[in-house]
Amino acid sequence: MAVEQGDIIMVDSNEDSDDKKGPSMTNAEVISLCEQLEAVCIAKGDPDTSLVLMRSLHKLQGQLRHEELANAKQTNIMDYFH
Repeated sequence: MAVEQGDIIMVDSNEDSDDKKGPSMTNAEVISLCEQLEAVCIAKGDPDTSLVLMRSLHKLQGQLRHEELANAKQTNIMDYFH
């Protein structure tokens, strides 16, 4: 009854959570995308603008690779033979 009168506004909580997640890409996919963007910058971009973008892409790639290394787990060769 309160909804019909406009006193209560129904909000779907799923909509809010989707906006906060961001794109669902793996680090490897993002690194590959950065490499593709770098190639486009070299081929088609303005040198000054491309340089700024390429530096930012390199920085992002470095952060992602650092994150991968920090979360990597070392395995033993004997784990493959059991």
